[in-house]
Amino acid sequence: MLDVATGSADIPVEIVKWARRQGIKVVLTAVDINSLSIREAAALTRAYPEITVAVADGFSLPFEDGSFDIILCAKTLHHFSEEDMVRLLKEMDRVAATAYIIMDLRRSWMAWLLIYIFARIFSRNRLTRHDGPMSVLRSFTVTELVVLADKAGFAGHRVMRQPFWLMVLSGRKG
Repeated sequence: MLDVATGSADIPVEIVKWARRQGIKVVLTAVDINSLSIREAAALTRAYPEITVAVADGFSLPFEDGSFDIILCAKTLHHFSEEDMVRLLKEMDRVAATAYIIMDLRRSWMAWLLIYIFARIFSRNRLTRHDGPMSVLRSFTVTELVVLADKAGFAGHRVMRQPFWLMVLSGRKG
């Protein structure tokens, strides 16, 4: 598996914990363009030899075509323009051999209002107060994500609404 824009690698860690409990062998690579995030990820994954972390640009992944069975990407797409998001999806599709699971925020006014209120009640951090609501406004609707996945050439995909204004784009290759 490849986790693109992994941040602290918390999702790969949870996958490994689950796989260990199930007796399933997994191998994960976690990449992020931010070297500070990768340092944090390396510290967090020290006890998980199944996970390799590396600095890499999601727009130009340093892997051969079809290198990974499954590509993961969580809460990243809304940070990009539509054009860059299509580029990122194409690059993830290039390195995927079997499937992809891409989760992101789903834009809605209710989600924006709730995060706006919660950020002001529970955070004094100016960045948090700004970034949360802005992320919701920059995210996509289900219909928009379907169109962008089509533009990226994703075949056989589906987008599922998830609780708390999330959505998951998933599909199998071939």
